[in-house]
Amino acid sequence: ERAEQALESGNLLLRLVPRRPQSEFSHVLLEVDPGQFLIHRLSVVELIGQRNDYVFSNFKANVRVPDRRFRFKAPKGTEVIRQ
Repeated sequence: ERAEQALESGNLLLRLVPRRPQSEFSHVLLEVDPGQFLIHRLSVVELIGQRNDYVFSNFKANVRVPDRRFRFKAPKGTEVIRQ
């Protein structure tokens, strides 16, 4: 297996391996900016070596989102408990 390189200089690579073997993947790779603690890349590597890479950019922190953007409608028959 070749040594993995960060996409951006200075970022850390974290290789996450499941405790028990998984049929879906062998490991997950996270590329993290150690200064801001942002994930820049998520790679899911399958047992056969195929991988899916997700690269994140244009981060926006603490953006206000209006409450009206979130609506929850409980499915029929669901008990809703309010506290």
